[in-house]
Amino acid sequence: MSVTTENLIFRSVSSVALSAAEESNVTGDAEGYDYEFVPSLDNKYMCPICLMALRNAVQTTCGHRFCRSCIKRSLVRQKRCPVDNEALNEELVFPDNYARREILDLKAKCRNKGCNHVCELRRMKDHGEVCPMRKIPCKHKCGLDLLIEDAIFHEESQCPRRPVQCDKCGSLYPLCEEQNHKEECKQHRLITCPHCTHEMKQYKLQQHLTMECSQAPIKCVFEKVGCPQEHSRHNMQQHMEKSTQVHLQYLLSNICQVMKSNSSISELLQKLSSRVQDLESNNSCDGSADVMDIYERDTQGMANGYKNMPRPAKSLHDADDEEDEIQKIKAYNLKMERASDPVRLENPSQSSASALAKDAEEKLIGLDHHVRELMAKMDTQIGSVKELSTRLNSIEQKMSFQELRCCNGLYFWKIKEYGRFRKAASTGEMTVLHSPGFYTSPQGYKICVRVNLDGVENFQGTHLSLFVHLMKGENDDLLTWPFSGVITLTVINQREQPQERSHISETLHAQTNLMAFQRPLAERNQKGYGYIDFFPLQLLETQGFIKNDTLIIKAHVRVDTPQAVQ
Repeated sequence: MSVTTENLIFRSVSSVALSAAEESNVTGDAEGYDYEFVPSLDNKYMCPICLMALRNAVQTTCGHRFCRSCIKRSLVRQKRCPVDNEALNEELVFPDNYARREILDLKAKCRNKGCNHVCELRRMKDHGEVCPMRKIPCKHKCGLDLLIEDAIFHEESQCPRRPVQCDKCGSLYPLCEEQNHKEECKQHRLITCPHCTHEMKQYKLQQHLTMECSQAPIKCVFEKVGCPQEHSRHNMQQHMEKSTQVHLQYLLSNICQVMKSNSSISELLQKLSSRVQDLESNNSCDGSADVMDIYERDTQGMANGYKNMPRPAKSLHDADDEEDEIQKIKAYNLKMERASDPVRLENPSQSSASALAKDAEEKLIGLDHHVRELMAKMDTQIGSVKELSTRLNSIEQKMSFQELRCCNGLYFWKIKEYGRFRKAASTGEMTVLHSPGFYTSPQGYKICVRVNLDGVENFQGTHLSLFVHLMKGENDDLLTWPFSGVITLTVINQREQPQERSHISETLHAQTNLMAFQRPLAERNQKGYGYIDFFPLQLLETQGFIKNDTLIIKAHVRVDTPQAVQ
């Protein structure tokens, strides 16, 4: 089905309606009385809008009767009488107390199924409270409404949410949650530790394994720097004493990588500092994207460097002295392995081994302090990078605000991730989106566009709803109020071929008597003005208006009156 602009331009006046926020201010009661009257209801007591008995009857100056809430909702959409189309407003509608008394005197049949009681309408509420056929909600909140005579049996024997008592722990829980309770109840049963003979309740097992069990396997504290060994908690101290030189190798490897990363961070800081100074001095954000690219690329490089950190079995070094040091440690490890062989235990050199072990332990302590210093310095530099990034974001926000201020009332709003927002609107999670506020001129009115991607009211789920809202601006004291002008809203067609594009546009004229165009008292006027049935959603999503999951809405505002005091 093809759609052209001409098919949608011609709309009745009723299609230009106030937003749902403005209609929600209509106060009143529900629609008419929906009862079976005895005898049948006379037409003179019937509301022409809801076709039920008049509730809180009112009469218009043209002689027609309506329910008070029905006529108020009708006048919000159209200032005319729904019967004879005469001009009408709320000032021409008056209470009809005579008709109200007559209607309350009428006799009607109880609406509860199985009840044949007939009484005056004014006494129907009192009867409803004592009617034997009335329904009450289940006290266990299962969602069912039941007759009083059936409620007790249901609540005690049938309700899936009736409380039952656990025969193991004695607690009460809803029957429908029995499986969940059984899982929770299992946490209190006694079990035996899989690594030792200690008995405990199941919910304490994890703490026992993590903190107490002497036989539980734990990883070496040098795991973060590369040691893959895993021993029982009881034997871990022995592993630490025997593997001092191996741990030293891992630390040396990490120190080399930290020094490289430290050098990369220093270079990054210099680049960012230089670029930020240029941006602040030139009051321009042209290079902000480049700076952020540098930041992201270099930090990603550092992260990859840590991830791919070399292990002692690989080549680790750039400096000759570090290479020599690790070669010495490897030679010593080989010597210690040969010394542990029973065949080679004839003449062990105990004094030499002890001296070398002590020297290695001292070096390990020194390297550990050096690593801590480097890590502290790196944390400081990373904090500086984050601070520079925050300053760059602030500059970008200022430039974006300048663009909105100088657009002269012509603004293109790109709604990216349309599919996600559309789904959120249809489920009620996020029914409304507002555009950033833009100005009609640098010193003019501030306006934003509001869209309901799933529609509102009678058009919910079928049409796109589009409105404009006035916002509080910096120069409102100098502007003329209420706002007067012409606003054109357009949904852009994004087909590949320009000749195939047919944009959907609607033009509305500000009505200065409406609250939507008065000076905003809050950050954004609660009441908006626009179209509740701007465009069918089915055509919007199939006729080229959505491209790359993006919807584009154009707003063009032209002001009729002088905007500021000269």
